[in-house]
Amino acid sequence: MISVITINLNHAEGLRRTIRSLPYAKCTFEHIIIDGQSSDHSVEVVKEESPEETILICEKDGGIYDAMNKGIRLAKGNYLYFLNSGDTLVNIPVFDRINNLSEDEVIFYGDRLVGNEKRLQQFPTSLRLSHLMFNGGIAHQSQFFPKKYFDQYGLYDANERIISDWAWNLTALAIHRLPFQHCGEVVCHYEGGGLSSSESPIHDDAVADQAKFLKQQLPFLLEDYDELETLSRMKKRNDHSKIFQLSEWIFRNKNT
Repeated sequence: MISVITINLNHAEGLRRTIRSLPYAKCTFEHIIIDGQSSDHSVEVVKEESPEETILICEKDGGIYDAMNKGIRLAKGNYLYFLNSGDTLVNIPVFDRINNLSEDEVIFYGDRLVGNEKRLQQFPTSLRLSHLMFNGGIAHQSQFFPKKYFDQYGLYDANERIISDWAWNLTALAIHRLPFQHCGEVVCHYEGGGLSSSESPIHDDAVADQAKFLKQQLPFLLEDYDELETLSRMKKRNDHSKIFQLSEWIFRNKNT
């Protein structure tokens, strides 16, 4: 069973869209809404739109990751799906397949639609460290997590205000070698405007926090992180230059 965890703060109509996108009539799942004590009509929306068994926690929190951790602790499902207010599920068949899995070993992820224009954002079919380190990672509203991995390896770091979901995924892949699998389909529509998104006014802070995390927690990856960044700049200048091709070959084959 999936536990859907929705974080909300003063986004009542976005919360309404999120709730309406969930397949209450078709699937049996758990929905946990963590509201940071909204001052708008968010609580009324939950009462209007959600079934009685929905779990609603309405209290102050220490930020989005503290709120997500509250949801994880309350969850009874073997899979977790974070769908925050304003974001919507668009692929009920994928949700239903994962909801009915008897095993919970794989972290599943899919693609997403972004913003009002519903631009397609595709994630790599085979997840590599280079994507997590250099291309922003995988969006949490596109992922389905086995809950047991949070029990085994820890919750999100609530002291991080922007990058904790990125850091958790990176550690899961680089240190714990957890299995990630692309489901091959679009999963959700992301409203846009997240703290670490490229259009966010604190996007540069997110990049700086990522570099700091690598230096402190995964220093053996930092050299490759810097090298990838250099190669990316070279590629943007000239995709077909012999210098770039040579540098790329050296990087890919340096340990062979």
